[in-house]
Amino acid sequence: MIVKVALCGICVCIINVLLRQYNKSFVIFAELIFVGAVVSLIMNDAADGVRRLTDLFTLSTSQSKIIVCLLKGAVICIVTKLACDVSYESGNIIVGDIIELAGRIILLVISLPFIESVVKTAVAFAS
Repeated sequence: MIVKVALCGICVCIINVLLRQYNKSFVIFAELIFVGAVVSLIMNDAADGVRRLTDLFTLSTSQSKIIVCLLKGAVICIVTKLACDVSYESGNIIVGDIIELAGRIILLVISLPFIESVVKTAVAFAS
């Protein structure tokens, strides 16, 4: 997911550099289209996140889920940072901010199994 967002962001940065040469007002339209595309891509993951939150206390987790969660989180952080740096270097601060926000939301959704494990451990110790 974050790879799609990052690639779209880099493409928008390239398009913005080309558009600035001819008409600076078109840059805003390209960024608005990018924001709409990112929101539509994230909506599926956000729905999955809400579903996971509702099932937080009923799912069982294992150690392998936590390890996979940590590895996915590390990859998401690296890809997000790379795409943000490219966007910031090309002068597209808005695109970089949207990529960073998308990375944070996706990281939160990915980390839900770990949060589930922590909550279950806390409930087990409390009872």
